[in-house]
This record gives sequence, C-alpha cells and structure tokens, in this order.
Amino acid sequence: TLWRELDACLMRWWSLIRSTDWGRRLLSVFVLIRQMINDAIRAVLLASSHGADLDQIGGNLNVGRLLITPEDDTTTPPTPAVYETDDDYRARIQLSWARLSTAGAKNSYQYFALSADPDILDARPYGPETHDQEGRVFLYVLSRAGVEAWVKTEPDEDTVILTRAGAPTTPQPLLDAVAASVNDDEVRPLTDFVTISAGEPLLFAIDADIHMPYGLDGDLVMTSAVDAIMAYTDSTYRFDTVAARSGVDKALHQAGVIRVDLRSPAADVIPAMGQAPYCTSITLKKVVADYD
Repeated sequence: TLWRELDACLMRWWSLIRSTDWGRRLLSVFVLIRQMINDAIRAVLLASSHGADLDQIGGNLNVGRLLITPEDDTTTPPTPAVYETDDDYRARIQLSWARLSTAGAKNSYQYFALSADPDILDARPYGPETHDQEGRVFLYVLSRAGVEAWVKTEPDEDTVILTRAGAPTTPQPLLDAVAASVNDDEVRPLTDFVTISAGEPLLFAIDADIHMPYGLDGDLVMTSAVDAIMAYTDSTYRFDTVAARSGVDKALHQAGVIRVDLRSPAADVIPAMGQAPYCTSITLKKVVADYD
C-alpha cells in the first residue's frame, strides 16, 4: 500500500519517469527499509513478537518457555523437543508481573498455577467475593491431556458429525504440582487457605443446518465450517468463558452461506464458578437452497 501511494505521488510530479528509472529503484529501497524497521519494532513488542524474539522478552522477565515434550534422539530422524505455543507463553509473560504481588492477587495465583506444569490448560482462582468464605481461595485447574481429539464421521453426503468421548479429567499429580507451586512460602499469604480442585467441564452439543445456494462448492464450505467450529469450541474450554450462540453462528456462517439454523445449544452456555464449557458433539447438515 505504501509503495502504491508513493509511486502514484512520484508519477504525478514526474510524468516522464520509467519503471527502470533510479527514482523508482530508490523508492523500492525506502519501502524495504521501512518494512525492516516495522518488523524490528514488532519483534520487541509482547503482543506481536514470535519465536526467538518472544523468548528474549520472556528472558528479560525471567519467564522461560515451558518444555512439553523432551527431545528424543533415539528415533530416526531425532524427534525435536516440543515447547508451549507462542500464545500460551505470551499469556504467562503478561501475567508474570503479578507474581511480584505479596497480597495474593488473582493474577499472581493464576501465573504460578499455569507455570507449575506445561500440561495445565487453564487455572482460575476465586476469592471470598465469589463464595463468601473469608480467607479461602478456591483454585480450579484444567488439563490439556484430558481433552480428547475429535472423531469425524459422515453418515451421508450432506451430514458431518464430530464426536469426542466423555468429559476430560484432571489427574491428581497435576493438582499436586499446582498445590506445591501456589503454597510456597514466598507465594501464598499467611492469611490465605488455598484449595486446589479439578475444573468441571460443562458439557454441551452443537446441532445446526447450514443453508447455502445451489452451485456453491458445498464440500469446501462444510470443511471451512468444521475447521472454524472446532477452533471456536476449543477456545471456549476455559474458565469464565461463555460458549455463545452468536459465536457458534459466526463460526458456521462461512463465505457464501445464506443462513445457519442453530438448534443446539438452545441458549448461551454460561459456566458457574469452576466450570468450563466443553463441546462433546457437533452435527452439521448441508442444506442446498431450491429456488424452483
């Protein structure tokens, strides 16, 4: 965009300029330098940095990237180590300032809980303002390992069904690791009594018809809708997160779709304290409009 604007401006003032002239070459160099400067600035900002640049920001705050799966050099070729994603790492870096608090702040408990083990998907503390029990902190934890993979079936050419078995569970060793982290003498205030519990999945299902016009590539639309709804439901499996009908509708309403007839959920899935919305099945049916 900047190139086009500058090029048009230059052409207005210099109508005889050729595409091979030094003016246009100098202009392209200027645009490249500007892009390099922009990339360098983004690399040092928490919101836009990635990879090694994000590691450097975390290092400045003494927050290392968590190792999920160690390197395995016994395989051929060797299996590289797997670390937490940039988004998860960025969230912990942002929370790391709260660890400096000595008054048992919400974000402080959340930071130490999330940093206890890379298998922790989410953690959320609740104080007396939510349960009216003075001096008690209820800390709930969700595990990544308990989230089952989607199983896709197609009973007919117009229907896609996604299922995953049961509700996820959080293993006791993970809860013990969180308890050890947040109950350290330098973390927990003496006046707090912290109870660690597994989060409760709030189960719900999605059932919808996707109406589209005749002639549209229905398979492509359905594939896009499936990818979008899986991403949306995965993002809602967090504490204090609503699985909204509007969010489901947005995910299914891909380009070219006329409308979405959403039968389930009948209302927004709103979790209580310690709950997280967890979708167990998705049924999508393609409906082609008949204009005859």
